[in-house]
Amino acid sequence: MKLNDDQWDDLFGQYGVRPMYRPGLRRYFESGIKPGGFLTAVLENNLRDAVARCSELDAGDVLVRLVKFLMFEAPGRSWGSPEDVAAWILTAAGFGGEMPDDFGNVKKG
Repeated sequence: MKLNDDQWDDLFGQYGVRPMYRPGLRRYFESGIKPGGFLTAVLENNLRDAVARCSELDAGDVLVRLVKFLMFEAPGRSWGSPEDVAAWILTAAGFGGEMPDDFGNVKKG
């Protein structure tokens, strides 16, 4: 997901993603940098950990906005399970765009 600053702002704004979560999500999608514990729990589809780690009083609203953003805008294999997140981190971090297999092996060029 290579977008310019205005495109990212517009996209996050459409879903009401709060400003405090935007940099972590952008770094994750563009460069494969693992975000903090709360966003990682959301990306891994771990509701219990996401709620436990959310510092907002209205965690339900925050989660709904983030999940809607992920459902409609994020690449399908970039979130949904710990395995998907681990694979996205490897792929987005520059392993040639190849998705690792079930054992974490990435095909070489």
